[in-house]
Amino acid sequence: MKNYYYILGVKESSSYAELKSAYRKLSIKFHPDKNPGDKFFEERFKDIQEGYDTLSDTQKRRIYNEQLNEFHIQDQTDYPEQSKNKTEGEYGIEQIFTAKKSKKKNEVKESNYFYNVIEGTLITLFFLCSLFAIYDIVISPIIKRFVS
Repeated sequence: MKNYYYILGVKESSSYAELKSAYRKLSIKFHPDKNPGDKFFEERFKDIQEGYDTLSDTQKRRIYNEQLNEFHIQDQTDYPEQSKNKTEGEYGIEQIFTAKKSKKKNEVKESNYFYNVIEGTLITLFFLCSLFAIYDIVISPIIKRFVS
């Protein structure tokens, strides 16, 4: 069962305005027209749309919450091997750090996308730290020499 709260990045107690705001931000970011030909963005956009449609309607949300609670209760009583199969398709922490190839050649699943984002962030942080080190070692002494 997909966790629409997790997909939209909101809490279960979130208001309609918070849902709408999260939906708008994510739908702009993951819209297929902005990322043509990328299956990950198409699937993610469908999940976002489906989640918003379900959670924005009060009656659908109530039914979904009941089903989600039943799923969690059932998931706690299952063996770990069985519960892993139930959460396939959700965007979990395991999928962020494991890159799996799909059946089509050269098509990488969404987990590789998150890996690339994390890798890019680390490279950027390393670059910024290098700049600060250069400033401390080279530029700062030159400025102090001219100021004093």
